[in-house]
Amino acid sequence: MTMARLASLTGGILGGCGAQSFEYICTDSREADGDTLFVAIRGERVDGHSYIAKAAELGCRCVLAEREVEDCANLSFVKVGDSVCALSTLARGYGEGDKRKTVAITGSVGKTTTKETVAAALSSLEPYKTQGNYNSVIGSPLSMLEMDENTAAAVLEMGMSGLHEIESMSRAARPDVAIITNIGSSHLEMLGSRENIRRAKLEITYGLKEDGILLINGDDPMLRDYDCGVKTMRVGLADEDHDFYAKDIENGDGCVSFTAVYPDRTEQRVTLRAVGDHVVQAALFGCAAAYLLGVDKETAAEGLARFENTGMRQNIYPLGQITVVEDCYNASPESMRAAIRVATGLAERRGGRAVALLGDMKELGDGSAELHRGVGRFAAEQGIDLLITYGSLARDIAAGAAELGGCEVFALDADPEAAADLITEKTQSNDILLFKASRAMALEEVIKILKERTV
Repeated sequence: MTMARLASLTGGILGGCGAQSFEYICTDSREADGDTLFVAIRGERVDGHSYIAKAAELGCRCVLAEREVEDCANLSFVKVGDSVCALSTLARGYGEGDKRKTVAITGSVGKTTTKETVAAALSSLEPYKTQGNYNSVIGSPLSMLEMDENTAAAVLEMGMSGLHEIESMSRAARPDVAIITNIGSSHLEMLGSRENIRRAKLEITYGLKEDGILLINGDDPMLRDYDCGVKTMRVGLADEDHDFYAKDIENGDGCVSFTAVYPDRTEQRVTLRAVGDHVVQAALFGCAAAYLLGVDKETAAEGLARFENTGMRQNIYPLGQITVVEDCYNASPESMRAAIRVATGLAERRGGRAVALLGDMKELGDGSAELHRGVGRFAAEQGIDLLITYGSLARDIAAGAAELGGCEVFALDADPEAAADLITEKTQSNDILLFKASRAMALEEVIKILKERTV
């Protein structure tokens, strides 16, 4: 792309040393070179404009910035009012005219799993999907700009830390199908109420194409009967009146099967290598998105059969004489409950005990203590036999479980060695051991110690 084209797409002012062009984009000056546009972004702690000269030293010739670039020879720059907004505008302009079908996904819990199931259901179209954690107001447009003009389908995950961020991403993506997985408790600290969280998530409809469709979790009371302002279809497990619903759910040892029922009330049996009703919900979103984009049901089911969980999300594997359910990527009250159900269900099927190491859940605001206690009560109700909590906030999980009784409870500080010691002492052969906490707690450090001791 030429810098003149960049200025035209973003509404910016072209300056510097004339006609330059670029093939790649970066926001980190260390990645800049002669073929790469460096986008200078003002962050909370770091101002990218301070690194323009460093980028130039690495050979960078093209810069997008919020002020004129001075004292850097051989540089061409485009000046814009807001670099982050300009990225989204660029992504939208770059994709205009492409015929690809786009699915955009947001929600408090399950965004990444749903992204993976939708991509699996659409695998016959060889879709592009958001990579890693590129689901932010900066990462999402960078993802869109990675796609070439021949991409037939895109599955884009959209996260947020406040209002107006998903709106920006949605307007750039122009989705054919938008998905809201649920309205949970994550971001209560920033947004203050679940109603505000819903408002932020519904921004995904702002860029929806005129004939686009919003898919919502019909089992979520915050969404089920809410007027979302666009054509909406309900997807869920609990009600045969939903447009798409699942029946005959069978959780096995490492897999789940269900029958997907479609708006025309035709059916398709689906099997995935994962367990839990939350996985069924994510897979059903995949079935629905594929159906709306013209992929036949059997082909979508074949794609879902190849689905694999990513990162540290519900990886189930043996460790010595126990089985680990590693779900350390993030946590909220809703995802905690889903993970507990997986662990207790697996323990019941295998005839072992259910053990859980549960850590702090972050960003829950003023209601954090009660939300943690609620998770503890739920763990006890579901039949967790041994509960170990990890971190200061998680002590309220221990307190909630102790209120009901029926399980052995230990409350620890965030000390990996101490946690590993207690697990080694208390676990028994055939136990199912769940690890779940917010990402900041780094529970994988405990698992690492246990693996070293097991070898």
